[in-house]
Amino acid sequence: MSFPETTQIVSGPIPDEYGNACFVVQVGDRSVDAFASADGCAVREADFDVGSQVMNAVSNFRRHAPEKVLSCLCEAATLRRRAGHPTELEVPIPDSMHVRPDPDVRDRGVRFTVDVGPSSVGVLVTGDGAIIDCYDLLHHPTGEVQPEGLLAARRAVLDFVLAHPGHASAWGIDCQLLDLLWN
Repeated sequence: MSFPETTQIVSGPIPDEYGNACFVVQVGDRSVDAFASADGCAVREADFDVGSQVMNAVSNFRRHAPEKVLSCLCEAATLRRRAGHPTELEVPIPDSMHVRPDPDVRDRGVRFTVDVGPSSVGVLVTGDGAIIDCYDLLHHPTGEVQPEGLLAARRAVLDFVLAHPGHASAWGIDCQLLDLLWN
């Protein structure tokens, strides 16, 4: 698949033992490694301009071939489990954290609100297994929720969804897929 002028995916998606779908993207005369996870994509060792082109290429591939990427991510999750590697969501959940039981069902997924002490965090769960925090620093300039709190909020939502499979199904969430990708 080709993208703007000199950017093209030359390999991938290929599952790795860390739960990612890996790509090699050619940008001009340079090959750059990239990977997609259930909730996004990243680039290994590239400057901003090259990294942006690579991220666009992988994002476009995901948009045009979602089944292929999801299948690769499922295979990668199985490899990750066999290798014994944890997911980023294997974190403790503080007792003070609470998932509100009335999520907002949207076209793209289900948005949960997680109370974190005096603040709250939005967490979106999509039908393709992504679990993304919606914490906007502009609305929280004091940074009352730290990065580990955002991971814990995502974990709390995962546990909440898996504990309520009937509701999850009605919301359009595949519990088996979430369990495979994130546990």
